[in-house]
Amino acid sequence: MRAGPARAARATRPAAKALLALLLALPAASSLAHPLVSDDTGTVGAGHWQYELNAEQTAAQPDTGRQQLWSTSLTYGATDTLDVYANLPYTRLQYPAASRGSGPGDTEIGMKWRLLEDGAFSFALKPRLMVPTGSSARDLGSGRPGGGATLLAEYSQNGFTAVLNSGALWQPNDQGKRTLAWQASAAALYALLPTLQVAAEIGASRNLDHGRDDNPAFAIVGAIYSPTRRLDLDVGYRKGLNSQTYSHSVMAGLTLHW
Repeated sequence: MRAGPARAARATRPAAKALLALLLALPAASSLAHPLVSDDTGTVGAGHWQYELNAEQTAAQPDTGRQQLWSTSLTYGATDTLDVYANLPYTRLQYPAASRGSGPGDTEIGMKWRLLEDGAFSFALKPRLMVPTGSSARDLGSGRPGGGATLLAEYSQNGFTAVLNSGALWQPNDQGKRTLAWQASAAALYALLPTLQVAAEIGASRNLDHGRDDNPAFAIVGAIYSPTRRLDLDVGYRKGLNSQTYSHSVMAGLTLHW
């Protein structure tokens, strides 16, 4: 099991793609272990670093073709119970258009504070800021700063880990979408071997389109292989559970610890 910054999942509706990317992964907004979106309460440890590079390729979309969604994250352990991190996403479209293009998205800067531990149970809080580094004109970012927070709950015992995440994001934007949204997810991991974990997850977030109540939802299955204590390799498959997010995607990533 590893702790790390979040990776955001992306939606496919043209005006909301960049904003839903901030929500579905929180999510936001940190990652228990890629390919999962949910975060756990673990931290990297005082004075330690963690680097993540993740990639996702979606099914073909009507207007842009396939999307390649990249994310790079760096985490530092300020104390044994407090991490600080930064995350930068990058989107590549198979068929760019005048109003939609490839490029970096909004940068996420945040922290994770483990508040409480009681046996197999633990709780943490993850506040974050969104810095508008992505182009809102090309639908790659919100165009305005925002922020949010996620409450993390974890149960871990005998190689099995279960987590629940519940959060909210306040994100003013130039696209005329909702500015306040919720996110929720649940995930489980099980260690089949000391070097191999299998994982599953389900999650949803508030639809950013005014007047719509069909909220984007997804499910993920994956595996994580750790050949050494300093390296994790992972693969995953994501399935959209309704029409408000892309139908499916495949994922891969690596994580370095030092």
